[in-house]
Amino acid sequence: MSHRYDTCGLWIIASVLAWSNLLIVATSLKKSIRQRSSSSSSLTIDVHVLIPAHNEETTIGRCIDHWTQQSYPFMRITVIDDSSDDATAIAARKILRSIPFAEVVEIPRSGKAGALNRALGNVESEVVIVADADSFPARDAVERLLVWFSDPDVVAVSGRRISPHENFLDTLVALENAGDSDLLRNLGALWGAQLTSLGALSAFRTSAVRAVGGWPESLIAEDTAITILLQQVGRVAYAHDAKTLVVSSHRANHLMDQHRRWLIGVTESVMVLRGYWSSSYCDLRPLICYAVVFGGFLRFLETLNEVTVVRLLIAREGSRRNCLKRWLLISAPRLVVAVLAAKTEGLPTKVLLAAPCSQLAAKIYGSALAISMVWRAIRRHPLGWVYSELRGSPKRNRRIFRD
Repeated sequence: MSHRYDTCGLWIIASVLAWSNLLIVATSLKKSIRQRSSSSSSLTIDVHVLIPAHNEETTIGRCIDHWTQQSYPFMRITVIDDSSDDATAIAARKILRSIPFAEVVEIPRSGKAGALNRALGNVESEVVIVADADSFPARDAVERLLVWFSDPDVVAVSGRRISPHENFLDTLVALENAGDSDLLRNLGALWGAQLTSLGALSAFRTSAVRAVGGWPESLIAEDTAITILLQQVGRVAYAHDAKTLVVSSHRANHLMDQHRRWLIGVTESVMVLRGYWSSSYCDLRPLICYAVVFGGFLRFLETLNEVTVVRLLIAREGSRRNCLKRWLLISAPRLVVAVLAAKTEGLPTKVLLAAPCSQLAAKIYGSALAISMVWRAIRRHPLGWVYSELRGSPKRNRRIFRD
């Protein structure tokens, strides 16, 4: 009797989607490269850099050093110590003591969005740059961001995250950035919309941020929320050449927790702010559709196909060749997408060689993440998890734009 998974046709759907994704990525990356900025900014815009920090004693010094070495001179730097338990504020003051137009502000525990909103009230510059305390921008990062503000319709610019490549886990993170977040931003640059600006390095028009009421403090992913809201009043650009080095955790469980928070946070922001998906400046629906179909549904089908192939191999010894063909038909496009995205981002050869291992690790990780989220849903919200987590509580559904 034939196996019931042979007749369901899901693997055919998965293969069609996989090759369609490869076609979209190949054509879109080729076009998006032509649109990238490569010139330096000749603007003299006043810039205020905000660096919220919580328990970042080990990285805050190096972070500040990178910001004080920027080639752009018209900057003011504020480190916001969000009630750290360590010596973050002391380490920051020690470095900024001899630097003019720099300060350390200590505030009660407010979270990243709350810390940024508190500091926003003291910002007088035309552009505000937000950076993480564990990120280290390239020397020309500010200039690369500011060049986009010559367009009056641009209200925000996202930078690009790069990884240090110090170990194999860093290599996997680099491939993930190239094949997921950077790929989505490249597609967004081509389609005229952005889903998320990089939390580690992004620049905003101060007036635009104030117009939408600042960073929503009730949402987990404040970077996604502010990006969606800002596209009601202007356009969000992607500065591919504005790079910042971000230190990744060397523990897999920490990365799992981080990605789980990102996934829940982005989903929450997209669903709560679903009334802001389109405006006269952009339409987020094609980008959201791509993320759902190719980032979510396709990966589910890929995992289902691999489980089915294993079961078929166990059940029927004579079908190994057909099973291998079936597996390659779906997995090969994903591997090509990973290599193509990594090559487009200029990653080293050793990173490209790690692409097969990355895809295997990504599938295992994705399956584990899905299982953990379902288990969390069953434990916490047996009947109403979709409503309570994705639509948000009454506090989260309050009016986003402040009066």
